[in-house]
Amino acid sequence: MAEFCSIAEEKFAFLESDFAFSLESEREEEWGGEVIYSGADLAIRILYEYSSAFVFVFICKLVGGEIRRNPRPVMPDSIITCFDFNDMLPAEEKMKPAYEYNPDSLYFDENEGLANYVAEFSVRLRRYGAELLRGDFSVFPKMEAIIKARAVEYS
Repeated sequence: MAEFCSIAEEKFAFLESDFAFSLESEREEEWGGEVIYSGADLAIRILYEYSSAFVFVFICKLVGGEIRRNPRPVMPDSIITCFDFNDMLPAEEKMKPAYEYNPDSLYFDENEGLANYVAEFSVRLRRYGAELLRGDFSVFPKMEAIIKARAVEYS
């Protein structure tokens, strides 16, 4: 299987070519991998965890030019700076962990499964996140409300 970072860099290359983001870092670990792209006000953190079989696409508002993780636990007055892009998607477009798809899906192809799976996250970011990537942050309050409601639900 190809390494996650190489695949993510290929599938998310549009961030550089279309939206003036720069590849900031990448790392492969035994748990998975992470690729980070930075722009003027945002960073896109693409994370794959083998145990979750899921690609997380985090949209992070930069604070002083840096990614700041959300506080834990999230409280009603917490300042949220990192958002899971999947929360922004219409219900029928939300991605699921790979193991929840049919074994006949392209995500289980022996050679290209991971690339096919990562590509779907890239397609969704490009389709539903273009305005956000251009600097329209009007969706953040809605996404913040989702994060805070989930924190209440799981507390």
